[in-house]
Amino acid sequence: MSFASLTRIRRNQFWVFQFVGWAGVVVILLLLSLLFNPPTTGYLIPLASVYVSSAVVAVILTSVLRLLYRLAWNRGFILRFLLLGLALYSRPYFGS
Repeated sequence: MSFASLTRIRRNQFWVFQFVGWAGVVVILLLLSLLFNPPTTGYLIPLASVYVSSAVVAVILTSVLRLLYRLAWNRGFILRFLLLGLALYSRPYFGS
């Protein structure tokens, strides 16, 4: 393995972890559904499509969050501090 290939992997690490992680979630959910709630005829494909579409939405949301975090990180300490305050202030309103 050359240094150039390691650099490419490091540069694309976020995307590798995104797709491997969310694909793993889909596989685990499908296995759990098969083990603990065996699907009836014609039920597995719609269930898998729901899990895959949820993973696609999760990839999109986490990618947007990554973009926002990178923009906030590059702007400086004051913006990060204000965003932290906003997040802590809005926490009771969103329930977690």
